[in-house]
Amino acid sequence: QVCSAAQVARRLRRTFAWLCRCSIMDLAAQPPYQSLEGFAAKYKASCFCKRVLFCVSNEPFRARLCDCSECMRLHAAPMQWAALFEKSDVRFAQESLVFLRWYNAKCDAVYTAGVDRVFPCKVQCTHCGTWIGDEGRDVFAAFPSLFDFVDGQSAPQFPRSFLPPYRIFCRTRALDAVDRLASFEDEGRTPASVADFLVAVAPRLDGRGHKGQAGRIGVLGGSVDYAGAPYYAGLSSKQCPSRTARPSSSTSRSTTPRTSSPARSTRTRWTPSSPNASCTVHRGSTSTTSASLASPAARTARATARVSLRS
Repeated sequence: QVCSAAQVARRLRRTFAWLCRCSIMDLAAQPPYQSLEGFAAKYKASCFCKRVLFCVSNEPFRARLCDCSECMRLHAAPMQWAALFEKSDVRFAQESLVFLRWYNAKCDAVYTAGVDRVFPCKVQCTHCGTWIGDEGRDVFAAFPSLFDFVDGQSAPQFPRSFLPPYRIFCRTRALDAVDRLASFEDEGRTPASVADFLVAVAPRLDGRGHKGQAGRIGVLGGSVDYAGAPYYAGLSSKQCPSRTARPSSSTSRSTTPRTSSPARSTRTRWTPSSPNASCTVHRGSTSTTSASLASPAARTARATARVSLRS
């Protein structure tokens, strides 16, 4: 039987539509593309054209800024901001699955049928071209700017869990640092400098926490020739406020903090005459502790004495 070109084209379209339906049915059985039925959505997100809709049921377990060259080129942006979720905490609307495609940068392969995608891959809307997120084997990295926090009317207010505490792959950073986040040379294991390590381990004092939530703080510094450092360190901790500040000072300079501030407990822990002086600073029982130490080796230099902090 001879078929016309129109009939052949019609049959091909039907076959392609059937294959697409089968692919979508297989995809809908895998997280995060399962049905929204019975799913408790906490935050909702969408692409630019609103054809791709998805939601999450939990807070992200991590957020980060990525300065790698791959993210830079794919997003045509100096960095990528991502919030990481377990795939079981993410769900796509079923009507959105037909507008998805996947791209694997390592293989340089595009997948229109999600069942044959290779991880890790990027998810994109086929209509408006918005990058939806990065999908791994167990993790889905969504982009916070796609969530409903951005409404175009006012400055977005992102939950604290969406805010990145550090940057990764900083060696390929396109722009100089415009924030105070710690920088890492890899995925968060190797700080770019000692200062970046200190920024990463220090609690974030952004005014959103409550007393005691940020832990205890030890302040090290000062000189054996001056008594201002232990006094002002203790004074600053009182202004936070904290219940107890315990500055430690050298024997020769411990009188001034004691007489200037009777409310504080100033303890003499070491003497400059000892070349290998070490001291133990007992932290206070509340959120802030202050200690000011100096090096016996150089009276005009900053402190280099060994300090052991004990909770």
